[in-house]
Amino acid sequence: MVIAKLISSIACLAARRQVIVLFCAAAVIRLAYVATLPSSLRFDEAYYQDMADHLLAGDGFTFSFSAWHTGLPCRPTSVQEPLFPMLLAGVYHVFGIHNYLAARVVQCIISSFTVICVYAISLLAFDRPKALLAGSFAAIYPPLVFFNGYLMTETLYIAFLAGMILFAALTANSQSRLSACATGVLFGLACLTRGLIQAFLPGLLVWLWLALRCQWRVRIGTCLLVMIGGVLAIAPWTIRNYAVHKAFIPVTTKGGWVLYFYTYPAPNLNFNDRWDEIRIPSMPSSYTEIQRNQEFTRLAMKNIRNNPRLMVRFAVAKLADFWNPLLKGWHPVLSLLNICTFGIATAFAASRLIPALRLRQVAPIPLLLWLIIGYYAAMATLFTGGGKARLPVEPFLIVLASDGVVALLRKSGWRCNSLSRHAGVGSQ
Repeated sequence: MVIAKLISSIACLAARRQVIVLFCAAAVIRLAYVATLPSSLRFDEAYYQDMADHLLAGDGFTFSFSAWHTGLPCRPTSVQEPLFPMLLAGVYHVFGIHNYLAARVVQCIISSFTVICVYAISLLAFDRPKALLAGSFAAIYPPLVFFNGYLMTETLYIAFLAGMILFAALTANSQSRLSACATGVLFGLACLTRGLIQAFLPGLLVWLWLALRCQWRVRIGTCLLVMIGGVLAIAPWTIRNYAVHKAFIPVTTKGGWVLYFYTYPAPNLNFNDRWDEIRIPSMPSSYTEIQRNQEFTRLAMKNIRNNPRLMVRFAVAKLADFWNPLLKGWHPVLSLLNICTFGIATAFAASRLIPALRLRQVAPIPLLLWLIIGYYAAMATLFTGGGKARLPVEPFLIVLASDGVVALLRKSGWRCNSLSRHAGVGSQ
């Protein structure tokens, strides 16, 4: 008995050591990368910078321009989800206005926690050798490193998303009330960073109901705790939105514009580069932000109804773009690197899914990972594909790929568990 406890303690110590090493390695790689970047803004960074400036000036959530042709200039708006501009403003308040390096360093730390989430999810789903492989790959995974250099929502959002999946898996394993609440809170925080995830809640709750092995009353209580956690996280922003607009806006008012932009019947299939081809409809100057959002939604639905074949063509092109490892508009070397990382990870992940589907034996946690990957692929058919749209689910592809890689190595005679023990780590 004493020996068993001693072995368990050594295994726990080794696991903690692995977590620390993974976090430090991920942080060093990311910090070394952002240290090479110029102190300037690129792509959509100026968009978030503008709101952060207004927050620091005491103007609240406002823009200097008509954001997404929906929000009115210098007026309180709900077009943008609030958490990332708040993070940016907070960093500037502490470290100095427009201190881009400090903001990127904070993102590096946040991204390093995502790596730990990848490790922990893989540990819950599989075993320690696969978790170590998944965590190590996530630490060096080029897209996850690359986006730390951009002051945009991706890094913060992926951290919340990975945390949500981790606590959902813990809830299914332990039926912990605290884990259930944390799952809901992290879901809410993810919504307040990027609102696209809102519609995933029913799928998350159905999965949790099926994954829990307990009485139906406990299942109901657990699902209610997840919903309560989500409501508590989102409620302050929703109440603020009602105070500003006198309308129920859970998170954002940009949905109408985004739907209009990505369903506009222009022949260009490069969906993120069609600005010159999108006709911006004229609206009365008296229109409020809510009315503008509603008008864009109406026009988008009209475009969808009037062009069904084109919409199908759009959906196929967007889905292909979602899974395409080639990076449009980037140097060919970067596309080759993406093929060798994302492409191979997807192939190994699929190598385990296909046999499991044939046997109808997809384990609960891998099933959750495939559900959220499928959700994002479905959203891509409506909005847009590409590497940036796919990035939030790539950490979960890494988890699934680790299962495929280690399974292949074990079939070839490589003794993963033995090597893990020699490294001071026992298999789970």
